[in-house]
Amino acid sequence: LYDNFLDDYDFFHFSGDDTYLLVENLKELLASDKVKEWEVVPDQYFIGGFWLNWRGVKFPKGQFYLGGGSGYTLSRKALKAHVEGPLQTCNVTTDNAMEDIFFTKCIFQQLTTKFFDTRDEFGAHRYHQNNITVHSTWPDTDKNYGLWTRAVLPQSLKYVEEEFGFPYVVKEKYISNSSVAFHR
Repeated sequence: LYDNFLDDYDFFHFSGDDTYLLVENLKELLASDKVKEWEVVPDQYFIGGFWLNWRGVKFPKGQFYLGGGSGYTLSRKALKAHVEGPLQTCNVTTDNAMEDIFFTKCIFQQLTTKFFDTRDEFGAHRYHQNNITVHSTWPDTDKNYGLWTRAVLPQSLKYVEEEFGFPYVVKEKYISNSSVAFHR
């Protein structure tokens, strides 16, 4: 991306092939005044996604990682800064499926501690780490979605409520009308 497309696009979205991306909603978010204002601040980068921190992957107080399920979005400025800086030294020999954890940890350690809040004006989330059924019915569901609904989601929502003042939202209040991505 950096070598071949950096100057061709303003933003880059990273996700797996099991992610449903709502392109029009993503474009609307990225064209918003909120994103434009964020991006013009020196040493501040648009890096957006769903903030996770739970006991299975515990980050230090005040930190989190961007969940790879729904992917995460970087501005050209953020991608350039990451490739030319932290990427040269962070976990350069590590090769595994937890790129979301390593990426975010590297950003926190060597680039910035400021991440863009991608929730909408009502506090509903735009990036979703699971499918729409899980998010629209949890926690009142008879289905067992395993570790995700028992630990990852509730612990992460509680964490961002306590650390950053995000409201703990569920069901229809959790899913933004301008959602960007769902993980299958």
